[in-house]
Amino acid sequence: MNIAEAGYHPMLTPDGPRGPIYQVQPGILFLAKKTGLPIIPVGTALSHKFKVGSWDKMRVPLPFGSTALTYGKAIYVSEDSDMQAVAAELKAELDRVTDHSEQFINKKPFDNTKG
Repeated sequence: MNIAEAGYHPMLTPDGPRGPIYQVQPGILFLAKKTGLPIIPVGTALSHKFKVGSWDKMRVPLPFGSTALTYGKAIYVSEDSDMQAVAAELKAELDRVTDHSEQFINKKPFDNTKG
């Protein structure tokens, strides 16, 4: 929160440091609520990548590949927000923008069951 108070806009993964993969964890919602900053969903896709053998299936772009970044609509978390509803909205928007990037780069839909 100190970073946000200093005027920076933190960027973090919504599924947290331990997962499970593609599941929104409460940390990102808590930070958005406390700082008043919006959550900007970002979906990515890589044409050529190396997948790290970790729980989050981190992808490292390989040379000469293409990348797509798709930004979704801003999601705000107020003091009286229903956190489960906001988490569901964020997950749906993340799936949508990731699917958009996958369709653009790899010409196939995003499959959030594979990682």
